Order: sequence, then C-alpha cells, then structure tokens
Amino acid sequence: MTITRSKRKFSSIKNEDVELDVANTESNADFLLKTKIEENNGIVKTESEKAFRNKIPESLELPESFKEKHIPEFTTAINMILKEDPSLYSIIVAQEFQAVLKTKWDQIRKSTLQDFYQRLGISIIAQQISGSAARSIEKKVIALLGDDQGKFPSYIKMNELFRTDKDIKTNMRTCGLSVRKCDYIESLTDFFVSRGDELMDLIQQGLQNAEKEDFKLESSNDEEIISLLVDNIKGIGIWSARMFLMSGLLRVDVFSGEDVGIARGFSIYAKDKVDIMQEMKLKVKERNVNGSQAKKKRKAKTTKKSQLGYYDIDVMEEYASRFSPYKSVFMFVLWRISNPDICKTLMLEKEFLKKDM
Repeated sequence: MTITRSKRKFSSIKNEDVELDVANTESNADFLLKTKIEENNGIVKTESEKAFRNKIPESLELPESFKEKHIPEFTTAINMILKEDPSLYSIIVAQEFQAVLKTKWDQIRKSTLQDFYQRLGISIIAQQISGSAARSIEKKVIALLGDDQGKFPSYIKMNELFRTDKDIKTNMRTCGLSVRKCDYIESLTDFFVSRGDELMDLIQQGLQNAEKEDFKLESSNDEEIISLLVDNIKGIGIWSARMFLMSGLLRVDVFSGEDVGIARGFSIYAKDKVDIMQEMKLKVKERNVNGSQAKKKRKAKTTKKSQLGYYDIDVMEEYASRFSPYKSVFMFVLWRISNPDICKTLMLEKEFLKKDM
C-alpha cells in the first residue's frame, strides 16, 4: 500500500512508498483460519480467505477481547459501520486497531507540547521517503541534536540553534535532510515558539471534552486546528494535519481522500456498489453546480498496474459522510481493504503509526 503525503494544493499529489519487513508476519496473522506464509519475493499469501471472510456472526457482536482493548467510542463507531455494511466484520476484527487502543489514549492524554512538536517533526522527516530511510534520518537527527536520553531535540533548543548557529542547517543536512525539510523544521520550530500555546489550548479543549463525555472524541475545533497548522507551518499540508488529528489526537471524524491507499481501498470496496456510487456522483455534481461547496476538481490517478478506477476525492468524501461522526474508523478499514494481503496491510498500519509517534 502506498501512503501519500499531500501538498497544499490538491492538484499536486506525490506518493511515498513505505517499505515493510514481512519476515515476521505469522504473529500478526493468527486471526486467520488457515494461514500459510510462502517465500515468494517477500509476498505473504493466505489460504481459506473465503472461509475467513464468511465467518461473520449473525448478531455482528464484537468479541469481548476486541472491545476491551479499544476506547469505548471506537466500539460505538464499529457498530455503526457494521450496521451500514456487515460484510466488513471479518476485516475489522482481524486484529486490533493500533490508533484507537486504550493505551494510545493514555499516551495522548499525558502528551506535552514537546511531544506534539516531535510528532510533527518526525512527520516532516518522513515525507516523500521510505519508512526505513525516515527512521535512519530520525536517528541521526537525534544523535546530532537530541538530548542525553536519546530523545528528539526540543523546540526550545532548536529555536536557539536556528537563531545563533549559522551552520545549523548545514549540519542537519549531514543527517540526510534536504534543504527544504530543514526549512520546514525551522518553520515548525518558529510556530511552536510563537503559537504553541494556542495549539495546546485547542488540543486540551478536545481532550477535556472527551473525558467529560466518555471518550466522545469528535470535536468542533478540528478545522480550527487544521487551519492553524496548514496556514502557519511550511511543509504541513491538509493530509499531514488530518493525520495529526487522527493518529495524534484520536479524532474519529477525519477523512482524507487524498491518500492513494485510501483511494485504492475505496475502489475495491465500491466495485460492487455501482448504484450507490452513481448516487454519490450526482450529489457531488449537484452541490458543485449549486456552488454551496464548490471545490476545485481533484482526481486521484489510476494506476495501470491495478487498473482500479479511483473515484474523485469529492465522491469518496461524500460516501464517507455516511459514517460520520466516525469517518476516521471507516478510513482505517479502507486501509485494510486496499491491500488484498491482509497480513501485510496490518503491518503497514503499525508502520504508519510508528512514523507519527
């Protein structure tokens, strides 16, 4: 599956391939009835897929062990999605969703402004390169600029270096960072120094509301956070901001149709939903004609390899709205659908979340 980093303009979408180590896949695939890992250029193949997909309980009741691991609202979200489409049951319960585990919530609740600086800094480092390359550069940056405990450099330290050390960007480039990414990290640092408290206030509002309402993680200030990040930090576009909301703050009503993996998963998911897709297209067309939500036409490219007819981003977002206020959860499901090799897709989810840690 390909993770796409979106620039500020939707018409300029570039792709990033994430490399995966599939050598130790068996532990991630114990949910299958029969699984067989074959050495075939690193490709994992599964047996009895039909039986696996057909093993859906009539009640659609989620396993207790599955529910216990996730935040309460996630169970509510999954029940809503399954009510809309029961066929998704098997791929949903295949394995826990790393982004919405209770342990993840505990981490976010204790996060500091520095933690969010680190999250966005690593996100910038990871843009347009493979996962292994991103980890290598991150380690070098920490070795060069981090603290004695091996942690990502603080925005306070980086601000001081950008102001006083004329060679700081040259030194950063020895870690493998491009000139542009050095500029992006400087912009990120400036933002956290000058407006970090503003971002933290918005984040705290959402977290406090969630705790008051039993993990109800939808928030009215999502767009405010996105605008704050995109308008003030070079290198942080719509895609990065939405991923920050989803994986960094556990916001469950975020959908990003700009992602090629999501587009691929949606195409697979929608291939037998011709009538519904036609209905979505007509809704988008009518809305654009009326000018109520006029948007510049944005189309994901069709890959010749898969011959999948990717849908217009507006159409995907229109369909995803059926799952509001839990669009993020539907997006996680689409990531799993995007790769017929379920085992590899599950590892990709973990790889993606590591990038945002």
